[in-house]
Amino acid sequence: MLSAETVRPRAGLIGAAVVFTLFSLNFGAYRVFGDGADYYSFVQRLFGDRPNGSGYNFGTGLMNAPFYGVGHVVKLVVGDGRIGRHVLPASITLASIAYVLLAMTLTAWLLGQLRLPLRGFVLVVTVFGSPVWYYASFSPAYTHAADAAAFAIATVCLFRAITHADPRWYVLAGAACGLELAVRPFNVGVVAGACAALVAARKVRPALLVGAASAAAYGVLVLVPLALGTGLRTRASGETVASGGGVLGFAPLTPLRMLFTPHRGLFVWTPVTALGVIGFILLMRRRREHRLFLAVLGAMGAGLLLMHASLLWWDGGWSFSMRYLASLLPLYAVGLGGLLDAVRSRRRAAVIAAATACALWSVFLGMSHAFGARQSDNAFQVASRHSPGQFAHLTWSYSRVRHLVDRLR
Repeated sequence: MLSAETVRPRAGLIGAAVVFTLFSLNFGAYRVFGDGADYYSFVQRLFGDRPNGSGYNFGTGLMNAPFYGVGHVVKLVVGDGRIGRHVLPASITLASIAYVLLAMTLTAWLLGQLRLPLRGFVLVVTVFGSPVWYYASFSPAYTHAADAAAFAIATVCLFRAITHADPRWYVLAGAACGLELAVRPFNVGVVAGACAALVAARKVRPALLVGAASAAAYGVLVLVPLALGTGLRTRASGETVASGGGVLGFAPLTPLRMLFTPHRGLFVWTPVTALGVIGFILLMRRRREHRLFLAVLGAMGAGLLLMHASLLWWDGGWSFSMRYLASLLPLYAVGLGGLLDAVRSRRRAAVIAAATACALWSVFLGMSHAFGARQSDNAFQVASRHSPGQFAHLTWSYSRVRHLVDRLR
């Protein structure tokens, strides 16, 4: 029989998952556009639906392939009519929703292992207070939902490896990191951060296992696009991914811009992440028994951030918040849980109120961004672009509940 202590955390996870799923299904784009066209072309090439495709960030296409395959089965049933022609693009949206749900589930498990409070609240606020929700609803064809799932898998494997001193889990963590490299090559910073933290803790053999498994997993996965003849730097349009002047170069201020600027700064557009970083630091100081794991997790996030010091074109183009840091959901959630754990009951209410307000700001900003904004607009320009009446009208217009209500009339 389940105890109350077991039921409440599960109810919190289920509640957070339901809120996220309903929101994403309601506002999901159910179409492929932008950079997502490259990853979609890879899946199409994989299934023989087009003669060529892009191998750029091919790991996203590999992770989306099972959903695309199910979409093909559904299309056989419904035919090529009005519904059938939308099934395959819609499968990518459903894949993104599923991968964020996977990341949420693994993060909930991690919060439980760390004995952090209010897990359901932490999950829902962290998801909507970080960039990841946007990339499972308004821009679901991008890499970031799949990237968050792969990062969460690697994080859980590392927790098991460190707490159980089991080398097999280090290998599995490395394999997940190899998948991350296939999703986004800049995730080499995640691998480097994990290995550096382990070496600093005199865990040289585990670091070697993680690094070697990452390289081996990526080496196996990259055989797929090579066998298909899809260039790793070729877009679906046939153009080469830009990497020259104005894109790559030494840019030591890029990490600071990615965090603090109104243009795309993570802490400005999605300030729950700033609360998470504060709480993460406090948790590291207070939890000696988990300090190695927390150091590795923090180094993975820092490694990813510092890797972007080689990126001159840092804002991600048409982007909500800093999408290049959207994958770090477990780090933000552990940090927010750590902040709630560190404060007393009276102050905890203030933290809950602040985190809720920050998450609502991010959702409002993200929806305003999706409803129409210039690429050059900063967070405050986006927030003031629509009047309250316009915002309410656009929210209803984008909502799929509207179609249901119209049919019931």
